[in-house]
Amino acid sequence: MKLDRLLAYLLIAWEIAGKAVILQLKTISMETKVVHLYLKTDISSIKDWYFGSLKAIYDRFDEADIGIKYKSLTNAIRGKSEYENKHISIRIGVIQRKKKNI
Repeated sequence: MKLDRLLAYLLIAWEIAGKAVILQLKTISMETKVVHLYLKTDISSIKDWYFGSLKAIYDRFDEADIGIKYKSLTNAIRGKSEYENKHISIRIGVIQRKKKNI
C-alpha cells in the first residue's frame, strides 16, 4: 500500500515538474551568440567573418593568422565582449530575433 501511494506522489510531482518546464520554455527567449572576426592582415580577401564560437575560428584560421592561442584568447576575452591585436579584432554579440508567441 505504501509503495502505491509513493508511486502516485511521484507521478503527480513528475507531472507538475513537466508543466513547470513547459511554462518556462514558453517564457524564455533563446539567445544565439555570434562572434565577429575582422582580419587586419591580408590572409584572405574577405575581411569580416562570423562564427558561432571562438573555437570555430581556429577551424578556419591558423593560430599564426589569429596571433593568439585559443586558450590565451579565451582568458583574454573572459568577462568582455571585445578583443583586439595587430592581426584581428573580435567582437561577441547576440543575434536579435523576432519574439515568438508560444
